[in-house]
Amino acid sequence: MHTHTPLAAVYLELGLPEPAEVWARETLRLWRKVAALERGRLPREAWEHARKQGKRNSFVARAEAAHALLMGGPLPAATPVPGARACGEVKVAVAAALKRRAAEKWRAHVVMRADTGMAFYDGAPAPGAAGGFRARVSPAGCSHTGRRMLVAHRLHGHYLQSCAGGLRGVARPVAERECPRCQVGWCGMGSAPVEDEAHFWAECPALRPARQRMLEELDCVYPGFERRFAALPRLEKGRALAFGVPDGTWLPGASRVTWARGVRAVVRYGMETAVLCPVLGQAMWRMER
Repeated sequence: MHTHTPLAAVYLELGLPEPAEVWARETLRLWRKVAALERGRLPREAWEHARKQGKRNSFVARAEAAHALLMGGPLPAATPVPGARACGEVKVAVAAALKRRAAEKWRAHVVMRADTGMAFYDGAPAPGAAGGFRARVSPAGCSHTGRRMLVAHRLHGHYLQSCAGGLRGVARPVAERECPRCQVGWCGMGSAPVEDEAHFWAECPALRPARQRMLEELDCVYPGFERRFAALPRLEKGRALAFGVPDGTWLPGASRVTWARGVRAVVRYGMETAVLCPVLGQAMWRMER
């Protein structure tokens, strides 16, 4: 993953909880194990004594904080039901809470950065979606660097965003990000197009030769691809290439060979354009070093 990839996307894509959530999960696990013991057992009696002290007791305070973080409320007053079945139900509830929190964080990330190009990701599958690009075995013929390029674009963690968007400092509104490749010969024709994800994938004239090669190859893989692609809105064109083809949703049920050829075409486009785009070239260098 890129160092500029948002953590909200990284944890969700990898299916891992954040450190604070791991702490909360293990704290609740210990609390439940102790509180479900029979009365008279020393750990249970210690817990009952601590519970009477309320949040003045450090463990009670931590257990309350953990429950609020994951389950959204105070610790239940009733004693936890003992037994493997009840314990399993709690594990399922905690796992669902972790998944829900991760999705909410990604959604908040999208909404908070709506003016810096996140509209592209608002209509795309969330990171870690079932059946997504990383859920499959990487196709043969795709370099490690090329796969990382694609993952970075799917998680809002690429150099196009972090450099052109100014995320190393104050994020620049997407409307102010004029494409440096399109500025040449654009004088007198108004503002140059903005350098955003959809422009890179589907519009930039400087990248047209590489893009056309990709579209022709995809048309061989998916007959009629170019015609359908041309009819899509600009954002949907970008999403089709960054998400639809790699996830296998452009033609559901297609064979693995067909899917692999499509992914290779998309990845090659990213690699070829790195030569033409200084920002992407810097990204490739950083990925390989």
